[in-house]
Amino acid sequence: MNQSDLKDKIHRIEELKKAYQHKKSVLLKGNEDVFGDYLAGRMGMLATQLDFSVDRVHFTEDASFRQYVNQARMGSVDAYECMNERLNAGDKTISVDFIRDLHTLLLGSLRPQDAGQWRDMPARWLNSTMIVSNYRKIEPLIHDTVNGFNEKMVPAFFWDEYPNSDYQSFAAHPIMQAIQINYNIVSIHPFADGNKRIARLLTNFALMSGGYAPMTIHRREDYISGIENYFTTRQPHRFYDAMFAEIETSHYDAIHEIERFPAKNPTEPQVIMSHVNRLRKRLDKELFPGRTR
Repeated sequence: MNQSDLKDKIHRIEELKKAYQHKKSVLLKGNEDVFGDYLAGRMGMLATQLDFSVDRVHFTEDASFRQYVNQARMGSVDAYECMNERLNAGDKTISVDFIRDLHTLLLGSLRPQDAGQWRDMPARWLNSTMIVSNYRKIEPLIHDTVNGFNEKMVPAFFWDEYPNSDYQSFAAHPIMQAIQINYNIVSIHPFADGNKRIARLLTNFALMSGGYAPMTIHRREDYISGIENYFTTRQPHRFYDAMFAEIETSHYDAIHEIERFPAKNPTEPQVIMSHVNRLRKRLDKELFPGRTR
């Protein structure tokens, strides 16, 4: 990930951001907030799809799995709506309380005993040998993450690898901040459950605060292996490459979603709900094959 590669990646996403913003302004005619409501529902559904499509082994019946997924979707949608409200109010900062509040919205109906509570025992990353941060250090590490994000601080590896380069000037870019906070949250692993979802929420908060489209993970294995490589080698390049690819692909997805809205009355509530319901049915066909109603 040299300077030229980084500039090219950022430039491509900046061009996609322009197209995304232009499509929104032309089609939605000043009603972008309504489309934000749709995006909140869409992102909440896609987030649960990613997490629970690989977790069916924990459920013995489709009925219980369906209920669990629906509760998780509601929590994810609520969390995205909370972020939208914060951004619409002009607040682009995060806080420790904000992170805990998002987690409470995510897990309040699934694991109320853990919702908004720091992890109080050792943990590993998924099923790997990667042991995440000591639970006794979660509070100060989260404070450092919050301060680094709000003050747009440069991650240590930029200073170490490029001490005499203007490469450092890219570190405060919203995309770089979005990528780094994802890794920080996952590696700290502050909660007993829902850490990847919180990491993605905060990544999207950073992206959306800069006018970018929210990100969905499409290549789960690349994302997971990138995190593990970053954690074990302290080399961020594979993870950053994976995240840049996800952010770029997600912009194409968002532009496509806007183009699917009808030219006539695209922001009427029934139009928004129609698109949300079509998305739910499409995703349910993957999670509940042959049993979708």
